[in-house]
Amino acid sequence: MKKRYKSLYLKRRKRRVGDSLKKILFFSFLCFFFYLLFLSPIFKIKKIEISGEDAIPQHEIESLLEKGKNILFFNLKKYKEEILKKSPQIKELEITKKIPDKLKFIIKERKAVAQVCDNHKCFLIDEEGNIFKEEKKEGLLIIRKQNSFLR
Repeated sequence: MKKRYKSLYLKRRKRRVGDSLKKILFFSFLCFFFYLLFLSPIFKIKKIEISGEDAIPQHEIESLLEKGKNILFFNLKKYKEEILKKSPQIKELEITKKIPDKLKFIIKERKAVAQVCDNHKCFLIDEEGNIFKEEKKEGLLIIRKQNSFLR
């Protein structure tokens, strides 16, 4: 009878040790996964690829981004809105994540079809009527301000 209780006790003890070992391994895996996602340099933004027209310098877009930030938690919508707000000459912008460490920007810029001039300042207008840049270009339709019209 004693041997039976002893063998049951040993089986339970082995099961507890096995369960504890499983918990330790699971916790270790969670810690490794946490490190890999949040702290590891594997998922840090290292490369930025910009394609499309060249009117916007690459350094201007790179200055808005934080290199070294985790790409998995990079907010595409926020940065897209910020870039579009600061660069009105961009008509369309597409940002994609290329795992593990690259962001790709596809830019479509506004095309000037006319310019509005007031005294010595001229502003470019696209086909939708958006004023997007202060610049004077030759060969475009010029719309001048009348004294009584745009005050």
